[in-house]
Amino acid sequence: MLVVDSTVWVDYLNGVVNPQTDYLGHISWTTGLEENVRRLQTARL
Repeated sequence: MLVVDSTVWVDYLNGVVNPQTDYLGHISWTTGLEENVRRLQTARL
């Protein structure tokens, strides 16, 4: 299991590019999390 600091998620969702968000994007894509991240980005809260 991988625990990601919330600031990395915020950066990732805001489109910030750095080594941490690149890695998160890579593991998200390869594990199927990308679709869930896309849903979070478009969700109405």
